[in-house]
Amino acid sequence: MPHWCWVDPVTGALLVLAKLAGWVNVESWPILIRAVILLAGAAFAAVDHAEILAVQTGEPFGSILLTLAITTLEVGPNISVMVAGEPRPVTATMQSTQSKYDPRSGRDYLTTRAADSLKTNAD
Repeated sequence: MPHWCWVDPVTGALLVLAKLAGWVNVESWPILIRAVILLAGAAFAAVDHAEILAVQTGEPFGSILLTLAITTLEVGPNISVMVAGEPRPVTATMQSTQSKYDPRSGRDYLTTRAADSLKTNAD
């Protein structure tokens, strides 16, 4: 197993603890770049660990384990973004220079999509 599979998650956890303790400024670019690199490394490490466990577990539980690992990696950041920070509702504003809607563009789009789906189904 590569060394980064252990180093990146542990270093990422230490960075999170340092942020919570107030030892690092998370708005500085060098820290943000390191955090992104460590996050990517931790995600790859999690998939690597899940793959090793999936091979050891065998079918069908290995596939289920990989599916759960990937789903967690996809859903986790979305949930953390949704619950982080203060809510800032966005209000839509209309600009007077907004272009008019052309019904032909929507019709052309739907016609193209319908033709693509028929072509795909016929193949």
